[in-house]
Amino acid sequence: MRLPLSIVSYGPLVTSWCLCEYRSHPDGCGNYGDKDWCPPTAPEFPAGVDVSSYNVIRGHSDEMFLLKLKPGMEPTMWLFIRNFDLAGWVKKLRDANPKMSDRQARIPYLYNDRVYSRIYADAESYRWTLGKPTILLRRPEANGVNLFATSRVNGGPQLKKNPVDDAWFMAILAEASHLL
Repeated sequence: MRLPLSIVSYGPLVTSWCLCEYRSHPDGCGNYGDKDWCPPTAPEFPAGVDVSSYNVIRGHSDEMFLLKLKPGMEPTMWLFIRNFDLAGWVKKLRDANPKMSDRQARIPYLYNDRVYSRIYADAESYRWTLGKPTILLRRPEANGVNLFATSRVNGGPQLKKNPVDDAWFMAILAEASHLL
């Protein structure tokens, strides 16, 4: 699914979620500071993105902002979305590996790369139709984009914190700023 973005919610508060404790990870995500697509290495949104057709609005705090499309302007950002049948994946893995627990079958690294590569292919093929310089934000949340709010306000899927049946993967393709 390709969704033109009329509103983008973002801010440094989003990247701090990577440091939140979760099961078996008291210090947050192990990729934080380790992978180049993760914070703090990933550039903060909107670095390099052409936001000239959007108005910047301060959000509910000094750490959250909204970009709202100016009236009469065309979107210069698109949200690429892929649905992943997590429940089906878990069933298939557990059928093939009866000793595997439900929790083990839900480990994201087992399926993340497979789904993200499909999103990137979708975005890359659309990129060629634009004929303009673009930037692909492969993991927008690592750049500070609040995907929960951005998807919701643009009519996309309603994301869940810990999905059970369906997982949604997203990437943002944006026209590049003229400053590059």
